[in-house]
Amino acid sequence: MLRSLFLVSALFLIGLLSAAQAQTRVIVPCPEGPHCSTEVSGHIDAFGTARLPWVVSVAAPAGVCLFFQKITSDGPILRSAIAPNGVVFRAVDPNGIQVKETIAGWYTFQFDTPPPGREQIFRASITFLFPANCPGTPGR
Repeated sequence: MLRSLFLVSALFLIGLLSAAQAQTRVIVPCPEGPHCSTEVSGHIDAFGTARLPWVVSVAAPAGVCLFFQKITSDGPILRSAIAPNGVVFRAVDPNGIQVKETIAGWYTFQFDTPPPGREQIFRASITFLFPANCPGTPGR
């Protein structure tokens, strides 16, 4: 009995110490090159002041425009993207984040809710375009 209690307590503590962020990986099917897209649905978890953002990694080829756009949500959403080389893009445009000239690799997008935090479900589209059709979100 004492052994079982110790095991359950140890597993509980490991669960508390582990990373609380789940990540989704998406590959956009583009059999004929850019202009192609896919839609994803996500869930931002929030409880009081604690928020758990939704994170997705998108595989991107080099030299295309990567456009990540919110379609619907239950409220305002904060969006950011990190390129494989560490450049950060933040959505200042309500239309979404547009990376004008991608480098090959995984782009990480994060959806979060503004403080004080609110649980939300949303839908977004991930689109590859030709760079000429992409104004681009400035990177920092």
